[in-house]
Amino acid sequence: MHIASGASSSTAQGSNVVIQSGDNMHRTQGAAGTVSVLGGTGARGGDVNIQSGASTVGVGGSVGIQAGDGAGSNSGGSVDITAGASVSGDAAAAGGDIRLQSGSVIGASRGGSTFIEGGAAE
Repeated sequence: MHIASGASSSTAQGSNVVIQSGDNMHRTQGAAGTVSVLGGTGARGGDVNIQSGASTVGVGGSVGIQAGDGAGSNSGGSVDITAGASVSGDAAAAGGDIRLQSGSVIGASRGGSTFIEGGAAE
């Protein structure tokens, strides 16, 4: 399946694509819906790619991953990044890697920085 929005050749932006689960409108109970994006299962598992757009004359697009705020005395949501396990039992097999890499630069500037920070207590 392929989902694509319309392009623009004018000075306006191309159209947006939004995938959103349903809200739960009850004041104190229930949960809103979940959005899942999954790669297929097979002899080689399917990949899931999330990539922002490249720029032709300016800044490239950003990718944001943010958990929801908690209400009242409830905690905010978590962001979990977990690499895949190797379940083959083969001593030569390894679990998946997690890579955090800043952007490179071609020219006289500097590459991007990588920051990992804990939350503040306010």
